[in-house]
Amino acid sequence: MRISTRLIVSTFFVPIAVSVLVAVLGFVQLRDSDERLDYFMLTTVPSVELLHRIKYDFTRYDALLGKALLADTARADRLNEAKNVRVGIELLMDKYKSEYIVDSIDTRHFAEYEKSMTDYFRLADGALAALERGELDKAVSVMGREAGELSDAIGKSLKSHVSRNLKLAGQFQEDGK
Repeated sequence: MRISTRLIVSTFFVPIAVSVLVAVLGFVQLRDSDERLDYFMLTTVPSVELLHRIKYDFTRYDALLGKALLADTARADRLNEAKNVRVGIELLMDKYKSEYIVDSIDTRHFAEYEKSMTDYFRLADGALAALERGELDKAVSVMGREAGELSDAIGKSLKSHVSRNLKLAGQFQEDGK
């Protein structure tokens, strides 16, 4: 091979081949980054928002129920609003369960606060039944310490679940680097 041919190859074709290789590798990296962003935007963000909404609505339900038990005025309105909030919580829980559970740890977290909410709602139903019978003192005592402990446990469990989802998203991002 002549020197002029070698110079042409080394001057034009080698840089072009290296550029094509760099472009292909960049494209692959971009596609992986796009997949991570899609996962984050389509899974992590909505699941965290949904968990925050469940926590907010549960806290709202708890507060409405407490106000209805402690105040004579507008009791029926508060109880009706609490009933609507509870229906919303149940819908949000069903949505999370059907669309966002990704693994066994997620299932365990969900089952933990689902059970606590079921227990809490059972106590709330008992308190509401006592309230309908005119037994205000009994309704207040039913929603006493045990309901407060369940409410705290639900809040902590939801917070833990949100942290776990964010950690999982961070891990997924780190795996892509």
